[in-house]
Amino acid sequence: MNTYYGSLCSLFYDLSKPTAPTDELNFYMSYVNKDMSILEPMCGSGRFMLEFIQNGYDIDGFDISEEMITRFQEKLEGNHYNGILQRCEFSTFHPNKLYDFIFIAAGSFSLITDHEQILSYLTFLKNWLQPNGKIALTVFTNIEYRNGQPTEAVDTPRAVQQQSIEIQLTGSTSYNPINGVTHSKMTYDLFENGIKTKSENEDFYVKYYQPNEFEAFAAKAGLQIESSFIDYNKTLFAGQDSDAVVYVLTRS
Repeated sequence: MNTYYGSLCSLFYDLSKPTAPTDELNFYMSYVNKDMSILEPMCGSGRFMLEFIQNGYDIDGFDISEEMITRFQEKLEGNHYNGILQRCEFSTFHPNKLYDFIFIAAGSFSLITDHEQILSYLTFLKNWLQPNGKIALTVFTNIEYRNGQPTEAVDTPRAVQQQSIEIQLTGSTSYNPINGVTHSKMTYDLFENGIKTKSENEDFYVKYYQPNEFEAFAAKAGLQIESSFIDYNKTLFAGQDSDAVVYVLTRS
């Protein structure tokens, strides 16, 4: 995985996405009950996982970013959380139990761009799963790039504010049609009372899947697709054009 979140990136993420989208949260909630053991890999700063915790679910999580985990731990203060929350990679997460439901939210699985890692991480997910358990994750498709769209573009500037601080995000994105990966070079500028006080640069990589590509990875990892959707309202995916596909997977 190539993407790591620095402090300004983490703060920008939290300010721009403070809560879990209702439709996506309800989608995951529809697969669980409070007797189940749940895992959220790549949990970030916890906007999804916190909802499960506050509603009394048994859920663990991990993320590679120390900044994100730190922000999540701050949110957890006063919630009496006794589960597992670790800063680690897939390869160094060693749970002492299997899970009934595993989900990776917000398309984060597409941040895994190396083909060997994609297969390896899907295999980890399978190995952490109860025999009758389910995995839910979303991947992005390469539909935007199938008709000769420009492979390099300047991104639209964005900004978020909180009281006297503002973070501005600028950058550019290039697309590699060989491996289906975009590379975004981004700069976060922090302004306090209108004065720039800090800057951070981030390299951000995202995998965009061609038709049937993810299905092949899943099969090779020993997973089968129970269902697939084009949105979190469970509109079935049947090969139609869609920016993303939501998969529900089980052990083969």
